[in-house]
Amino acid sequence: MQPMKLIFVYNAQSGVLNAALDAVHRIVSPESYPCELCALTYGVVGERKAWREFRQRSAHEMVFYHKDKFEEAYGRRFSYPLVLCDDDGRLTPLITKEDFQEMDALDELLEWLEPLEQEDVASCEPAAELVAGAA
Repeated sequence: MQPMKLIFVYNAQSGVLNAALDAVHRIVSPESYPCELCALTYGVVGERKAWREFRQRSAHEMVFYHKDKFEEAYGRRFSYPLVLCDDDGRLTPLITKEDFQEMDALDELLEWLEPLEQEDVASCEPAAELVAGAA
């Protein structure tokens, strides 16, 4: 299997104050929290165990950005949250904001990503097709 670079972009701003405000928002009003990726992968006190274990066993490079830091690094804007595949600077969306809005639990996100661990995927285009087929 050829490892790919997967970019996860949270629909949240970077910084300690923003992180604290986000944590309060997730507790007080989880239904209106705008970052489905955050809500799926993090609980109130930290990263969910199943998510951490998936990341640790993944053969792929995973990079995580808050939306402001992603836009600063790549000079591009998308609707967030988002998972992209980076093929030498060419970004291919794998999981879109709309896809995240359909997910209710971490297991659903893992079902989208798990095929990338099982198949011999050498580039982003086949990866996007494989992930879309898991939906």
